[in-house]
Amino acid sequence: MTRSRLSLAALATLTLVGGWMRVRQARESLWLDELHTAWCALGSLAEVAPRATIGNQSPLFFWLQWLLVQLLGASELTLRLPSIVAGTLLPAALFFVTRRGTESAWCGLVAAALVVVDPLSIFFATEARPYALIQLLAVLHVGLFAEVLQRPTPRLRLALVAGAALLFHLHYTAILLVAGELVALVLLRLWASKPPEYRGRAAALDLVLIALLCLPAVGNL
Repeated sequence: MTRSRLSLAALATLTLVGGWMRVRQARESLWLDELHTAWCALGSLAEVAPRATIGNQSPLFFWLQWLLVQLLGASELTLRLPSIVAGTLLPAALFFVTRRGTESAWCGLVAAALVVVDPLSIFFATEARPYALIQLLAVLHVGLFAEVLQRPTPRLRLALVAGAALLFHLHYTAILLVAGELVALVLLRLWASKPPEYRGRAAALDLVLIALLCLPAVGNL
C-alpha cells in the first residue's frame, strides 16, 4: 500500500511538472500550421470541414476547436487547450499502461518521466494541432488492445473499434496504429507460447466495423 501511494505521489508530481512545462508556452504567437487551425475554428460551422480538407486534415479536431472558440472565445490559449490537456495527461496514461503491461510501477514512472521531458511531446502539447490528442488516445488504444488480447469481451472490443475510428477521424494516418496492432496479433498467434484469446474471426469482424466507421471520410480522402 505504501509503495502504491508513493508511486501515485510521484506520478502526480510528474504530471504537475509536465503540465507546467506545457502551459508556460501556451501564449506564444501562433505559427503557420496553427494559423490553419485558427482559420478553421473562426469560420462558421459549415466552413470548418471544407477548410480542414484544404489543409489535408480530417474535420473532427477542428469541429472541437470551433466549439471551444464559441464557448471560451478566440485566443492562443483556447486553440491550444485540447493539446495542453492531452499532453498533461499523457504521462499518467503511459504510466498506467506500462504498469499494467510490466507489473512494475517503477517501469511506469520511468516511461512517464521520459515523456514529461521529451521535446517532441512538449512541442505537440503546446500547438493548436491534433497530435497531442492523438498521442494520448494512441497510448490508451494500445493499452486497450493489450487487454483485448487476453479478454476479448464484447465491451472491450467495442471500445477498441470505437477508439480506432476516433483516431482515424482525428488524423487519417493514425490508422497505421491499427495496422501495427494487427501485425502484432498475427505474430503472437503464430509464435507466442500462449496464443492470445483474441481470435482471428473476432478480429476480422472488428476490422470490418472499423472500416465501416471510417467510410464517411472517403470523400475527404
